Amino acid sequence: MLLTEVMVPPEGEPEPPVIAEYRALLAPVPVDTLGRHEFYDAARSPDLALAIVTADTRTYANLLLTIGVRAEGTLISR
Repeated sequence: MLLTEVMVPPEGEPEPPVIAEYRALLAPVPVDTLGRHEFYDAARSPDLALAIVTADTRTYANLLLTIGVRAEGTLISR
């Protein structure tokens, strides 16, 4: 399973060019959109296993990739 989620500006504002670039690079994987706070909530999920911080400074150049699925209850807190 591969799932991609990106942060988008508030409704009514244009979609930043970086999102079109992600859609093109990741095709045929769908790129789902999340509002700012929804994205932050997803990024803080206890299921997050790895975060990679890049030097990309473009507005809305945030990307969440979900690769594979963990069975519920298999995450061990540390």
